[in-house]
Amino acid sequence: MHDTIQRALRDGADEAIQAEATQRGSGWLHIHDERNVPALGRIGDPDDIVASVMVENGKILSETYQRMPSYRLFTADGPPKLSPGLAHKLEEALLEEHRREGGE
Repeated sequence: MHDTIQRALRDGADEAIQAEATQRGSGWLHIHDERNVPALGRIGDPDDIVASVMVENGKILSETYQRMPSYRLFTADGPPKLSPGLAHKLEEALLEEHRREGGE
């Protein structure tokens, strides 16, 4: 999952995250699980922060991607819910892996 998200960020696959990076300008950007979106301007629960990535001049530096060790796939708020762009890339990666393993 993390490798796919990092590649998706590198490729600009999620418009909302790209827009947030542009707005932020510089600094660390948290990639949140959308099952429990934090209030505007707030940092989410550690269980719901998938990773963090550095932004410089509005550009995501995907090579700085850092997994959040406290992230949990399943919490009391439910199963994972990624943003549409990241979810799409993860679905593609899972289908490709299924095909490689001889699935239909």
